[in-house]
Amino acid sequence: MPYDQNRSGSMTDRFSRRTFIKGTTLLGLGGGLLGPGMEIPAGHAAEARTLVMAVQGTPASIDGDQASTAEGEMMMANVHGGDLFSYKVIKDPNSPNLTADLKATGVQGVTGLLAQTWNQSPDGTVVTVELRHGMKSPYGNEVTANDYKWAWQRRWVLNGVGKFIGDVVGIASPDSIEVLGKYTVRIHLKGPSPVFYKALAQNYYGGPFDSTEVKNHLTAGDPWGKQWTRTHAAGFGPYTVDQLVPGVQTVLTPNPNWTLTPIYFQRVIVKAVPESSARLALLKAGEVDIAWALSERELHEVEGNSNLQVLRVRANKQLYMGLGVDKPPFNNKTLRQAMAWATPYKDIIDKVYLGHARRMTSIVPDIYSGYKYTYHYDYDPQKAKQLMAKAGFANGFDVKLTYNAAEKEAEDTAILVKSAWGQIGARVSLQALPTAVWAEQKYGKHALQAFVENQQYPWTGDPGYSCWVYLGGGPSMSNNAVNYNNSAFNALLEKSMRMLDSPQRAANINQLQEIIADEVPWVQIAWFDWTVAAKKGLGGFLWMPDNMIRFYYLRRLG
Repeated sequence: MPYDQNRSGSMTDRFSRRTFIKGTTLLGLGGGLLGPGMEIPAGHAAEARTLVMAVQGTPASIDGDQASTAEGEMMMANVHGGDLFSYKVIKDPNSPNLTADLKATGVQGVTGLLAQTWNQSPDGTVVTVELRHGMKSPYGNEVTANDYKWAWQRRWVLNGVGKFIGDVVGIASPDSIEVLGKYTVRIHLKGPSPVFYKALAQNYYGGPFDSTEVKNHLTAGDPWGKQWTRTHAAGFGPYTVDQLVPGVQTVLTPNPNWTLTPIYFQRVIVKAVPESSARLALLKAGEVDIAWALSERELHEVEGNSNLQVLRVRANKQLYMGLGVDKPPFNNKTLRQAMAWATPYKDIIDKVYLGHARRMTSIVPDIYSGYKYTYHYDYDPQKAKQLMAKAGFANGFDVKLTYNAAEKEAEDTAILVKSAWGQIGARVSLQALPTAVWAEQKYGKHALQAFVENQQYPWTGDPGYSCWVYLGGGPSMSNNAVNYNNSAFNALLEKSMRMLDSPQRAANINQLQEIIADEVPWVQIAWFDWTVAAKKGLGGFLWMPDNMIRFYYLRRLG
């Protein structure tokens, strides 16, 4: 059901409510889930089909194998759209919004996106996929098995996040991708992978590129088109990049060949506004439709404005304190346990998130299948003092607590922790780092003694992945910023990541959560909501575990 390629024209007459439901069913929306008022309204003028959003900045790249900033991920989620699969979409039980189905395990939690049909060998090591026929890029080139193979060849050469995803799901090399026909690929895995389907369900890092178009922009010095793909869309998703002015704005327009869902907004302008207070001011003045990444106190101000709304979804976003387990004094497990008892969890939730958060009680988010309540620490200064003395620190110790200066909630949390830990003798100094330095010290060098983090979330909805992504693999893993390295944990985790869902895997996952709670490489504080501050009358928000907005679901109501 292609729409008129004249992007300034109206789509009103081309999509009835029936067509909208039919299209979204391909992405996992069943009839009745949209509900009254969810259809595209008739009679909206062309200017109403422009969406304006304020975010922190412009993407360093929209090619995931070169840069993976949040702004880049927002673009990739809309111009690449995804990979072979998509999460099944359900009505969020706690809000009027749509959400990914994360309680379903493995293949039960996904539906086909680029994959039209697929089957898996009995041992789970071979998946054969028939690509959806007729899926085209904005340049009119149809996706083929050769595109899929070429994308994996490119990932291995560039050695970026895409290769990381290959390692996660068990793709050993580009030779693991076998082309059987124009639309048919066979993927050979190193072993059974319980995360294969979900890792590829929103994986704009692992989907195919339009290799026909990218190859038009290769040079002798750039044989994989890195320069061109920094600023141009090379995927088969619903939108394409019309303009990218670094530091100013990114403009998206619909892929004229996208057929899976109707697209309401014919122009999406994403403005770079670094200060959250300025983003809030633009929203209140009616200059933007969405103000992204506001603090909880700013969201409270939005909620008091009758022209605006705050949308909330129970999410996987986590606030925690990482303790460098290889650095004194936190190379002492008993002391780490003491600090877990010394942390004012409720105070942080009430004062930093104004109650819009819930206690983090496992390394696995409570909205995922396989979650088990294992982190039983609470605020108990007396117990903390006893454990400090047992650990040999009755007279206290010095600690530097670091946070990203751009994250207001991280700063507020650090201040509350400094006060609480100080009451039992810990001499805490705070260190605020600029974002680039923060990333270098945390991910690049693993140099931080202790840190507050509130911008991480395991975006593959699997409990094994949640245990692995930030604490697995030992110090060689860049995400393992606390250098956690427990041989028993690592062995059990590797086993669990190479077996299909089963009662034995579930038992393993429970044990992994218990190990982390006992060893306390993280002080697990809170999970907090995915929030969107927007004008009233804007609807169709869909939450996915990457916490990005899918513009192609949005529309004006009424």
